[in-house]
Amino acid sequence: GAEDGVPPPPPPPPPAGRTLALDSSVFGRPLRVDILHQVVRWQLAKRRQGGGKTKRYGEIRGSGKKMRPQKGGGTSRAG
Repeated sequence: GAEDGVPPPPPPPPPAGRTLALDSSVFGRPLRVDILHQVVRWQLAKRRQGGGKTKRYGEIRGSGKKMRPQKGGGTSRAG
């Protein structure tokens, strides 16, 4: 039991061979592979969703001063 740190056994599986009557107007249709593909792609994309973010104004380090002049330095613009 829970007192000795051993988890209880899982519940028994449902009896095999049970049938359930489904409405043929809903479940008797041909399989739409295109919709199934779309849903699977959507679910996998939602699973991959990362935590990417951009820094807000107060999270940026450094001053607001330009690092070097915009023109005349021989390099591209910066800052």
